[in-house]
Amino acid sequence: MKKIKLISLIAIASVGVIAAGSIPLVAKLNHLSYLNGIKEGNSSSIGNNSSQQTNQELILEGITAKLKEGVGYYDNGRAVPKFDDFEVYAHYKKGGEESEERLYDDQVKMVVPEGFVENGGTIQFTYKDHTFDFPVTLEKVAISKIKIVENPFVVYYKEGERLDINGIKVEGVNNDGSPCKVNVSDIIANSGELTAGMSEGVVLLKGNENVKGSFPITVVEEKDYDEGTLVSYETDGSNLLVKDGDKLSEADLSSLEVLAKYSCGNKKLLGKDKIAIEEGDKIISFGADLKTKIKIHDGDFSDELVVKIMTEKTLDAESSLTMEGFEKKTGNVYEIKEDGSFAETSTNETVLSSLKDAESQKVTFKFNSASFTTADVDIDLSLPYEKEGDDYASKTFALNQALSLKVNGISKTVSNDAMSKKVTNSDESKIKSAFQKLSLRNVDVIEGENTIEITVLGDYKKEDLALRNVCLTSLGDVPEYSFPSYLEGHELAKKDKMAEADFSSIKNYSFFKDSTGDLKIPYSSFIDNGYLYTFLGAYEGRKAALVKYDFDTMSQILSNMIIPEHAAEWGMLGGIVDLG
Repeated sequence: MKKIKLISLIAIASVGVIAAGSIPLVAKLNHLSYLNGIKEGNSSSIGNNSSQQTNQELILEGITAKLKEGVGYYDNGRAVPKFDDFEVYAHYKKGGEESEERLYDDQVKMVVPEGFVENGGTIQFTYKDHTFDFPVTLEKVAISKIKIVENPFVVYYKEGERLDINGIKVEGVNNDGSPCKVNVSDIIANSGELTAGMSEGVVLLKGNENVKGSFPITVVEEKDYDEGTLVSYETDGSNLLVKDGDKLSEADLSSLEVLAKYSCGNKKLLGKDKIAIEEGDKIISFGADLKTKIKIHDGDFSDELVVKIMTEKTLDAESSLTMEGFEKKTGNVYEIKEDGSFAETSTNETVLSSLKDAESQKVTFKFNSASFTTADVDIDLSLPYEKEGDDYASKTFALNQALSLKVNGISKTVSNDAMSKKVTNSDESKIKSAFQKLSLRNVDVIEGENTIEITVLGDYKKEDLALRNVCLTSLGDVPEYSFPSYLEGHELAKKDKMAEADFSSIKNYSFFKDSTGDLKIPYSSFIDNGYLYTFLGAYEGRKAALVKYDFDTMSQILSNMIIPEHAAEWGMLGGIVDLG
């Protein structure tokens, strides 16, 4: 499974209040020609009496504006109106006849009120001496539909059966077009018996059955039902999970879904008793790029599959760490399930608890990786809470507001959609010890020793926070990156910031390649230890430099002149060291 990281600078204008109806469009030039014809007719009527002349004049009655179909504005921090979102018309009257003219941005002044992105407001359009006010109330962002990522195992039915959504994978789509997380536990199958001829299965969001999604199914009469033959076995993209330092024989088989696929389209999940792992004594290291064979014994059928190994590393209070403004405490830990409910049991564990109002609250873990790769990171936290009626409730917050994350000293962008769940309980000791996982994706780690630094931010240092563990999982894939085209015109650093580069050996880098697969000059680049290195310039005596960027922020850190005698080595990258 490849991890693709695209670095791009994209400005997005989010839109959404749906406009009703539509006005037929009239080509601008044709309509102007029509209006000129009217005016020429008016000029030929000179000599008529004044009342006749007035009746024949083309009079501008006013202007109107409407949002284009499918366009609108939401309270998502990205509501930035532009003229192209609208259709603006001038309305004329000539005698008893009415006409309209489509207006364009070079004809109309459009004024958006200050603070619109947060509060909405009235947008004003002005054409000649006429104005039109268009009031906008920002619409709340809310889930509007369910997107089916993978169909359920069963898609072929006989009449009288009910929809089975086991194996389905879904995500949500908000009304502003943004994605949102939806757990399988959040949806239900449309109830009722299936009838022959039905072609669509429907799932509904619990608590709001107007939000739905569908997938194709086939329903036949019982006399025609035939499941067909076994076609193949497959893992359906799942991986074998093994903890760092464990043997393969200790792998978590529940992480691996092995499916028998039939010609009718249905799939059946095999029990773990039908799967055996080869190389059971092999010790697994976190971050390694590994595969193994599994043997399948399914009645009269047998087969072998090659599966990818996902390695797991857990960092907790017993791991190698340093901390400021935290202390170790031992007590009950209650896990919060995906649906926001409490797990039935608790465990007695040592966790890292923040010291309220400490000037610095920071935990730094050290760990090793077998390769330069990417990892998914789950941070298991207990959260601030407050009294709510007769119960206690954990506070809801965005992870990027409460914590900062650095990997190997480099700040990592924490997505603003990593949100905690609100959980409630009448027992204060339970809510105080309730832990839930907040997830980050595609974090770069390097071969050898790594550090993860978690720091509590701002007013959250006044709250009760506790860290149970940080869990990393990785497939060991080497990251591939798309070259950021907006760097192509980047100016070289000022001369006083330049120094001669030291050319010696380097490892753990990925190449940027063009469409032919070859490195190109200028703009050949590579990644090393979380930094982006880019060659700017050209051959034949013209100035050239090697520029180092912070990979997340793309801010320039250092630029070094290329030593002329090494110019011939550009095509091989010359073996550049970390510039510090």
